[in-house]
Amino acid sequence: MQNIEIAGGSAWPVDPKFNPVCGVDAGGKVVPLRLGGSGAPALSAGAATEAKQDALIERSFGLRGSKVIRDTAAHTGTWCAFSVLEDATFSALTSSDITGTLTGFAIPIGVTIYGTVTSLTLSSGKIIAYNK
Repeated sequence: MQNIEIAGGSAWPVDPKFNPVCGVDAGGKVVPLRLGGSGAPALSAGAATEAKQDALIERSFGLRGSKVIRDTAAHTGTWCAFSVLEDATFSALTSSDITGTLTGFAIPIGVTIYGTVTSLTLSSGKIIAYNK
């Protein structure tokens, strides 16, 4: 076991196979976590690192906004992930880092796909796309 510490706060034990990114402080605020103990890397080491942590937290929880798409029109944006709300089939999808194709077959409800998507067109279904 290792200690996980809220940046600037108290520590609690956690199994090291888990890799938490954030937690909730005593006031209910989402805050970045870091591994505790000697020589452990602190995630909150400077403003640049904290800005990256904030961006990661915002993306992870959808705090940068999202768009529900349920029609067959072409949509453009910069999304970091999308979740399927109703079995969905894409007729077009453009991504800079998804290899292969996600078009022409149904993706079942509940599936979340991660990767930068810049345009998409549904032929059926409903998704929520999370802003990058």
